[in-house]
Order: sequence, then structure tokens, then C-alpha cells
Amino acid sequence: MLVKEEMERTGWRGDCDAAVLLTSEIVCNALAHGGGWCDLSVTVDRGRLHVEATDASPALPVLRLPGPREPSGRGLLLVDRPATSWGVTPLGSGKTVWFELLDEPRA
Repeated sequence: MLVKEEMERTGWRGDCDAAVLLTSEIVCNALAHGGGWCDLSVTVDRGRLHVEATDASPALPVLRLPGPREPSGRGLLLVDRPATSWGVTPLGSGKTVWFELLDEPRA
């Protein structure tokens, strides 16, 4: 996977499991709700892993607190908790959802 390859290439020592989970979430959301395609970008700069998923839908995602019986709507909660920061950048014909994680040695 691109995220693990970039982590290994750059020596990023943060939480690999969190990085892969968050990437999976934003890519799956982009594919399911963003027009059926996704452009993924992964960079590491000064100890910060930055991942972006760009899709073709201008509809912006919303952080929700779904009830226990709602079958979906928890994706951004998965991103919000472990991410150092995250956001959405509207584009002319779509959007980019991104997150960042800091390079912190694992215990």
C-alpha cells in the first residue's frame, strides 16, 4: 500500500495502523460518494504524514454523531479521533479530504 511504502521510504515512525485505517476510510468514502474514482497523495515532511483523497463530488462531508441503530455515518469520527488534524478543501469540480499524523515513536 502507498502509505506503508512512503512511511518506510521516509523513515516515518508514527502509528502505521492509524495511518492505514484513516487512509482506507477517506479513500472508501471518496469512491462511494465521490463519483467512483479517487486520486490519493501521501507525503511526509518534517515528521508529519499528510494524506489526501481527491474525488469528483463537490458535496462536502459532515462530521456526524449517528445513533446506535444507524448503519453508517461514522467515517469522519474514525478520522477525527486519531488524526493530528484533518479537513476538506473544496475544488471547482470536487474536493480533497485530508488528514495529518505526527511522527511520534511508538511505545
